[in-house]
Amino acid sequence: MSLLVILFSAVLFFILTPGIVLRLPKSGDKYTVAGVHAVIFSLIFGLTHKFVWRLGSKLRLEGFEEPSPQSEPSPQSKNKNTNSPHK
Repeated sequence: MSLLVILFSAVLFFILTPGIVLRLPKSGDKYTVAGVHAVIFSLIFGLTHKFVWRLGSKLRLEGFEEPSPQSEPSPQSKNKNTNSPHK
């Protein structure tokens, strides 16, 4: 996962914590308020995470991504040392 997406989700979660920026609904109990904020977080994150992912890849920010298949040695190069004296 991209480091930028992780940071984005943490900041978005903090901003949408009830009472930080807004509290919806104003007269609801704590479970209703938490549920509404969870839905708002999931909607905003679902609509924006691909944009943030692409932005991170354009900026070439490294994160917790798996290495590309091109960086792995080919099977032919692994077998080149079959004639070595140390068997």
